Amino acid sequence: MEGESEEVYFNRIARMTDRYSIKTKVSKDKKCVDIVKNCAEEARRLGLEDDEIRVAVFDSDAASKEEIEEAVRISKQEGVMAMTSNLSFEVWLLMHLEDVSHVYTQKDYEDRLS
Repeated sequence: MEGESEEVYFNRIARMTDRYSIKTKVSKDKKCVDIVKNCAEEARRLGLEDDEIRVAVFDSDAASKEEIEEAVRISKQEGVMAMTSNLSFEVWLLMHLEDVSHVYTQKDYEDRLS
C-alpha cells in the first residue's frame, strides 16, 4: 500500500475484528504499477493461499489514467485487488473521529490522525 494514513486505517480495522487476519506493508514505491507488483511479490514471499485476499492500495490522484489502467490489468493477472485512494483519504478518516468543518493542510490531517 502507499502511504502511512492507509496503513493506520487498515491496522485499526485489523484491531477491530478477529474474523480476518490483516497484514499491512507500506511500499517504498509510489507508482501504482510498482505497488501492485510489490503486493504480488509479497504475497508469494509469504506463501499466501489462493483464497487469501491480496489488496494493493495506491493514490489515484498521483497517477495518470493510463497508469491506473495498467495497474488494474496487472493486478488481475497477479490475483491482486487494486484499490485507489486520493489525497482526501485523510479527510475521510478524520470524519470518523470528529466534525470536519475546518480547512486543514495535509500535515494537519496527518498530525490529527496520529
